[in-house]
Amino acid sequence: MPTAAACRAGHRRSCEPSSRAAAGWGITAAARGNTVDLQIIGSRGDLFTTYGHYDLGHWDPQWQKVSDNRLTAISSSAEGNVVHVVAVNEDNKVYSRDADYDAGTWTPWIEIPGGATGVTAITATTTG
Repeated sequence: MPTAAACRAGHRRSCEPSSRAAAGWGITAAARGNTVDLQIIGSRGDLFTTYGHYDLGHWDPQWQKVSDNRLTAISSSAEGNVVHVVAVNEDNKVYSRDADYDAGTWTPWIEIPGGATGVTAITATTTG
């Protein structure tokens, strides 16, 4: 892993993983049992995810790109084996999508009803 000094000195290529997930705008985490789902907004506004397997003692070695968007803020929460991701897109509106790990699928992004505009930050929680 490159040192912080090398990154600041302009050796940016060595600071980003091959998935181009680095230099993002936001980060969020949600726990599902012994697994932590970590999502970030990549340098181009895309959504990336990786997993920390605490029962196995390691993180996945790579980030996975899970959507092509222009996100500006992100948050997440988990309920059972579903991670709910809420985000602000470049249009400053609020959207959500779910990762259902029992089904092995992500839902499409949907705009949260109500007409919220000009949103710059977001947070999520789950009750139940």
